[in-house]
Amino acid sequence: LRGLYWHGFRLGDRHCKFSTNPRQAINKKFQDIITRCKYISSQGVTQEDIVKNVQELIEYKPKMIYGYPSTLSILAEYIGKNNIKELNPLFINTHGEILFPYMREMIEQNFYCPVYDAYSGEGGAVSFQCDSSEAYHIADEYAITEIVNDGETIIDKGRGEIISTDLWNYATPMIRYNIKD
Repeated sequence: LRGLYWHGFRLGDRHCKFSTNPRQAINKKFQDIITRCKYISSQGVTQEDIVKNVQELIEYKPKMIYGYPSTLSILAEYIGKNNIKELNPLFINTHGEILFPYMREMIEQNFYCPVYDAYSGEGGAVSFQCDSSEAYHIADEYAITEIVNDGETIIDKGRGEIISTDLWNYATPMIRYNIKD
């Protein structure tokens, strides 16, 4: 929530989630109602799905949209080609895949709002982009994140593998788990 709050989102704001994970369980459906989240499946997106999904977005008027960059860039391309201007989200939050520069440009240009990417891995902390840079800020409240190269922890800048220690999983803790990213 901290990363989303940086960009003006608040609990209770209408938002849409594009995901391939079905939200069929009663507790997930209840959660979506309580949080004002409109779940839209992005599994097997066809041309029909694209038209339907854009119409759902227009009707729901979400303050924030989040989903995979590939799905959102396909929707953005359709929105641009059809000169659709009724959408007015405050921002787009991408996650789950690499957000390539051409995808960011396509989404920002056609949704008329900024894109902020997020990153997380199995048992790891979530990281969010802020509006002042392309850097990611790690939310270390529930995991310790290390960047390691050749066995050495990178302190300031550099590339390496992400090693994570989950602070909340008491049943099966992941201690210094290499998520292979």
